[in-house]
Amino acid sequence: TTLPDAGYHAGQFQFASQAHQFGNLLTHNLLPGWLLLGASAVTVRGLIVCLPPAHRSVWQQLTALPPAVTLAWVVRISGLFLLGALTHPLWDGFT
Repeated sequence: TTLPDAGYHAGQFQFASQAHQFGNLLTHNLLPGWLLLGASAVTVRGLIVCLPPAHRSVWQQLTALPPAVTLAWVVRISGLFLLGALTHPLWDGFT
């Protein structure tokens, strides 16, 4: 997510500095990542209903959650959140 940089945009430089530290991966990156995933799943489903049927069916397939949330799925998504958080400072170097 771009949450680590949100502190810079909101003038909360202490939060932004903490979010870029390795020790804060869980509190500043993993937990907010799960919260954003949940919020976006709810929001996107609400917006998909407004689409024409042809577009709706495509977007429903693209945004479908797995039939059963398994431990392996949770670990995989958590790993992706952490990978993004660990490589975030690298990408910041390009901007």
